[in-house]
Amino acid sequence: MKALWDGISFIETQPQVDRDRIALLGFSLGAYLSLANSAIDPRVKVVVEFFGGMPKEMNLFMRRLCPVLILHGETDATVPVEEAYKLQKLLEKKGIPYEMKIYPAAGHGFGDESVWRDAGQRSLQFLQKYLAPPSVT
Repeated sequence: MKALWDGISFIETQPQVDRDRIALLGFSLGAYLSLANSAIDPRVKVVVEFFGGMPKEMNLFMRRLCPVLILHGETDATVPVEEAYKLQKLLEKKGIPYEMKIYPAAGHGFGDESVWRDAGQRSLQFLQKYLAPPSVT
């Protein structure tokens, strides 16, 4: 968590970075860490999480939530798909925007190229939707 915090602190100082449009994307444990960090770090505006979940310990520390894209395999034996559904319930309870795609017959890491292609497109669309630069009037 400290490494994530420090990484965001460094990134937001870079001239090419809009510090008001920071997202985290995580895979498996990285997804858990991204979601946990976003629950306490207001600098994170969006999370894309691949086959992860929200650590239950964050129930004690959660200060906020941001929009989340949940991508999970239905037959994941490493991180059961129930983690995706628990996250969905939490986001719904808090009224936080989210999108979710459960890939039938996909396990941990997906494996199938067509699943990865779909997940990549969904990720890009989600990030564009929630991190679009403010319109100039």
